[in-house]
Amino acid sequence: MSREDIETLKNNALTESAATFTKWPAMRLGTVRSRKFAPFDPHSGYEVDTAGEVLENGDVVFRFYAPKAETVTVGLGKYNRRVEIELKKREDGVFEGTFPQDPSFYGFQEVQFYIDGNEALNPHMGVVAGLHRLFNYMELPDPGVPFVLLRDDVPHGSINREVYYSKAVGAWQRCLVYTPPGYQEGGSYPVVYLQDGANGSELTWMYSRKVPYILDNLIAEGKCVPMIAVSSDPMIQKDYEQDAVDNFDGTDQNFQESLIPFIDGRYHTIPDKWHRAIAGFSLGSMQASYMSLVHPELFGNAGILSGYLRRRDTHPRHEDNPYLAQMTEAFMQENYRVFYRCMGDQDGNFPEFLEDDAYVHDLGGDRASCYIRKVYENRIHDINCGRREFYDFAQMLFSN
Repeated sequence: MSREDIETLKNNALTESAATFTKWPAMRLGTVRSRKFAPFDPHSGYEVDTAGEVLENGDVVFRFYAPKAETVTVGLGKYNRRVEIELKKREDGVFEGTFPQDPSFYGFQEVQFYIDGNEALNPHMGVVAGLHRLFNYMELPDPGVPFVLLRDDVPHGSINREVYYSKAVGAWQRCLVYTPPGYQEGGSYPVVYLQDGANGSELTWMYSRKVPYILDNLIAEGKCVPMIAVSSDPMIQKDYEQDAVDNFDGTDQNFQESLIPFIDGRYHTIPDKWHRAIAGFSLGSMQASYMSLVHPELFGNAGILSGYLRRRDTHPRHEDNPYLAQMTEAFMQENYRVFYRCMGDQDGNFPEFLEDDAYVHDLGGDRASCYIRKVYENRIHDINCGRREFYDFAQMLFSN
């Protein structure tokens, strides 16, 4: 691992999550208290890095303090790129094991610890929310995405937490809103709405896929138009449709009646379809496809990122999704400036991506100038591919 990689892993963009901005310090073991009235303190004494230590040679050392446990294992990665490492117990109660450097493991990586066979969070390691639960993660060197880093030579935008009332489900909802550098100085801005995957949340785009830093860097380099970005809960559903994640009545109504009016009323937006985009990852891509094709009057730009045109879980056939049948060259040309489809070629769902290719080709939609397709070589269905996809998509939006 190069010195540049070592320094990159210290960048605050990679240590930041919804829980913290800087990396937590190493846990301290042993006791330095000699007075008998002082309670034993297992977290003082000598330092033990339990956050996943990346060595200079690229190896990763995992540690977990569990003095009463018999076994500790750790899983690194997800889907078809996942390994499990058995940790060995030391005399001080720390379990330790090493994963040799592997270039196929890079960037954002999920980490799962198992204590005596039971999944457990490491309280001294970074934690994020996703899949309706908390899980540990770590960042490994990924030279391909310098654009996600916090730079000291560019202006930075802001992230605002907003609470709005959703008429669709009769409950308060939260969204996160990025405003670009210079927003406070006036002017009006286009908006991109971002939807996460199944059982995800409004946090992922901003804190894991690093949308604020990507946009800061692109705007500073003159590679994209300054824009507002809004991430909202992808799991807004009415009671009657909760038997499947790809039922979108609640999402549809929420966008039309609550979220878009709220953002347009509270922020300096350009409130027309040509200055409004929707993009999503995985389940969010199905929502982006659905919302943009069912409501071309609302969205003139769409990003189907690591995703699907159809609602594939309970509407797997293209004909089960009647809004897709209008994807002719004439319809696409008239209604969209950007319609971007992309996926990694190692994504487990890539065969369905190719099926969507054939469907659009038969309709003629792929001949429209707005239609853009890209395959990301050797990428899987994960945060790292999503970072690259959004970086490319943002540069396509709202320009002449």
